[in-house]
Amino acid sequence: MRKTILFILLLFSQLATAQLVDDFSDGDFLLNPMWTSSANNVDFIVLNKQLRSNSSLASSNFSISTANTLALNSKWEFWVNLQFNTSGTNYADIYLIADKADLKSSSLNGYFVRIGNTNDEICLYKRSGLISTSVKLIDGVNGTTNTSNSSIRVRVTRNNEGLFTLERDLSGANNSYFTEGSSVDLDFTSSSFFGIYIQQSTASFFQKHFFDDFIIEALVSDKAPPELISVTSLDSNFLDIAFNEAMDSLGVFNPMNYSLENHSGSIALIQATSVPTRFKIKLSKPLNTGKYTLKVNNVKDKAGNTIQDKNSASFVYKKPYKAQFRDIVINEIFADPAPQIDLPSVEFIEILNTSNDTVSMQNWRLSDPSSSAALGNISISPNSYLILCAKSDTAEFKKFGNVLGISPWPSLNNSSDVIQLRDPLNVLIDSISYSDNWHSESLKKQGGWSLERINPKSICEGIFNWTSSKDPSGGTPGKQNSTFIANFDQMTFEADSIKQVSDSTILVYLNKPPRIESITNNNFSLLPISGQIKDIKSSGVLKQITLTFSEKFKAGTTYQLSVSGIKDCSGNTFSSSTPFSFSIPALPPPPPPPPIPPVRVDTARVFITEIFADPSPEVGLPLVEFIELYNPGKDTLDLEGWTINDPQTKGVLKKYLLPPNQYLIICP
Repeated sequence: MRKTILFILLLFSQLATAQLVDDFSDGDFLLNPMWTSSANNVDFIVLNKQLRSNSSLASSNFSISTANTLALNSKWEFWVNLQFNTSGTNYADIYLIADKADLKSSSLNGYFVRIGNTNDEICLYKRSGLISTSVKLIDGVNGTTNTSNSSIRVRVTRNNEGLFTLERDLSGANNSYFTEGSSVDLDFTSSSFFGIYIQQSTASFFQKHFFDDFIIEALVSDKAPPELISVTSLDSNFLDIAFNEAMDSLGVFNPMNYSLENHSGSIALIQATSVPTRFKIKLSKPLNTGKYTLKVNNVKDKAGNTIQDKNSASFVYKKPYKAQFRDIVINEIFADPAPQIDLPSVEFIEILNTSNDTVSMQNWRLSDPSSSAALGNISISPNSYLILCAKSDTAEFKKFGNVLGISPWPSLNNSSDVIQLRDPLNVLIDSISYSDNWHSESLKKQGGWSLERINPKSICEGIFNWTSSKDPSGGTPGKQNSTFIANFDQMTFEADSIKQVSDSTILVYLNKPPRIESITNNNFSLLPISGQIKDIKSSGVLKQITLTFSEKFKAGTTYQLSVSGIKDCSGNTFSSSTPFSFSIPALPPPPPPPPIPPVRVDTARVFITEIFADPSPEVGLPLVEFIELYNPGKDTLDLEGWTINDPQTKGVLKKYLLPPNQYLIICP
């Protein structure tokens, strides 16, 4: 309850200091506060909680006003939207101080802000009687309202010494004010009314004046001098400085009011920012690595207080590191996302900062032979990763770490492509000509798995330093590669084992990929000798060498293979090692010959025992020829294939078994 009462009291206190607050949220202008317009209050209406002009009379002027007695030590703020290009006959006057409610009166005294006129400007005028005799006190920038739709916030302050300061924010957002100027005038130090006066010409300007957020309040007395609270280097040529309060533009933009210790150049320019307490300083010469101190003198805040003892701030500048070759490396490539394993089904490239310095990637370029894209304003810390992907895919990779979407994305070919990374001066920092043949398994070659660099600092290239990811998700964007091997270049190069794969071929398994051009017959010694090495095949992916000899290995022999002199991709030489042994088993003894069957006396005999060559005339036998055979032996005879012939003809017998001591008649 106590907090509620305190809040109400604070709110009431703030409202009590305001002479006028009106945002037209009540839907009218007749109450709280009461406004009075010309033509019996029909020249204005409240539309969508904004005050809008409503007159449809060409070449006319009309006005609306409300009570206001603040004239000194005061601040006026309001929002204006003019939906037309202003001109000498189409503008709006906002009366800050007026001694009469009728702003069309020929004897009015006061001050007004004119938005528009021939020069399309925002200016402050003093009026003494006729409007035509008004005197311009602050001349704003020409062309400000030369647009078909101007949304402007205006802020005017006047202190007790009569110093007017006119500011405007063309964004309408109340956070980026520009000072049009200042002027001192004390001719009118009291007021009775505040109001709006509109001049319009043709129908194309009717009902296109909108107003809102009127605030008139007393200025809080400020006696404290401003303070310089920070200085930050934006780059080697620009500084960002911050004061503890808004500053008067007359002094803050004067380069002579600034000095930078330990710098051989000077202050070239001071620029405003979107924050009224911050400014941007341009230096005449770039900074070098070192500590600097900025001192500020003779600048004032909005209340006219001059900066005193808290007028300096120090900063340390470190000259940006210029990346060298392979300081930033392409560390992982995801060219073929389908079929999806467990990564987003879109392409990415991971780069890694291998240096000891933070490197800005702004204006670097990533390219393949068909396209190139600039990288954005992002930096990579030492030993940190950055995921690059198409701009439309950025959200897919945010959970994995730092990600930068680029456009156009150099679409990655599945089978092979050339990727280059260049700095802003077009110096090549890294280049990879990858191939899907670098995958360690045929299944992973089909897609869904990234290619990972084994060691980002290794001098080994291509297939010797790249392989398929081992991570179950298919890749490792934003973190150390699953295939990483520390001190890869320094690792001893040696053979792990050998395997006999045929009667004349040996497979040698290595712990690292060999440099193929370093392999010759002289690197191998086989004892006892089995002819010459007639073929050598090497596989960097499989890390193995296949040796085929001209002669077959002999049974019952143990062989010793020595390997030496081969170089790996890092240049390490394969030292002489303990020979590898393999044995060829002895042949088994030949089987005993089959037993010789006993010699058997062949008793098979066949006799022709009767011939019937001339059957005619018939006596008692059939009138056909025949021959009679007789088997006098002890065995049954198979007569199949036997022949019987005379000099002219031959006949072949069919299968017939002739038992011992039996006869057989053969006839046609």
